[in-house]
Amino acid sequence: MNADAAGAPVRLLSLGDAAWTVEFGATIAPAIHARVLGFCALLEALSSAGRLAGQSVIAAATNSRWHIPVCFGANCAPNLIWPMWLPPRE
Repeated sequence: MNADAAGAPVRLLSLGDAAWTVEFGATIAPAIHARVLGFCALLEALSSAGRLAGQSVIAAATNSRWHIPVCFGANCAPNLIWPMWLPPRE
């Protein structure tokens, strides 16, 4: 990927077909935070000028693992639309 003025690498990570994560470093530090704010200012300027559509969100990540319980039974989310490729609910 590209490198910033300080020479630290910037990683681009795909988030599906319409979003990206731009990773500026692996730690939380004032210098990295300043780079993130500068990048967000650039995105805002491009958006205001009509040259970029979408949203940006600043986030900090750690090496935590999340375990999210999942339920696929019909009674788990009765308010959701049932996918047409599944057999009808009983």
